[in-house]
Amino acid sequence: MGTAKKENIVEVSESTRSKYFRSLTIQIYQLRQAMEKSDYKTAREICHRVRGSASLFGLRDLGEACRDVEAACMAQDGERIVEGFQVIEVIVGRNVGTAEAS
Repeated sequence: MGTAKKENIVEVSESTRSKYFRSLTIQIYQLRQAMEKSDYKTAREICHRVRGSASLFGLRDLGEACRDVEAACMAQDGERIVEGFQVIEVIVGRNVGTAEAS
């Protein structure tokens, strides 16, 4: 099939990684929009999706940050959501930049 699993991380082609990071960038944009509207349900759903896919690509820190934002969304804690989102942006920016450089 072209994929091998190693410690819950799926090895994928560069094309697949590139598609993932493009999709991730869009999802983070959508997360920002949901936050700006105080749409906690949508923000939580986006974080849940990102968390799941992050683990497949070995982005444990992204998954943890998304889990924290999910919890903050459930508590409707705007300050924690914003703080968590800032962490997510840094992690995504760092990884997208690395993926583009490859």
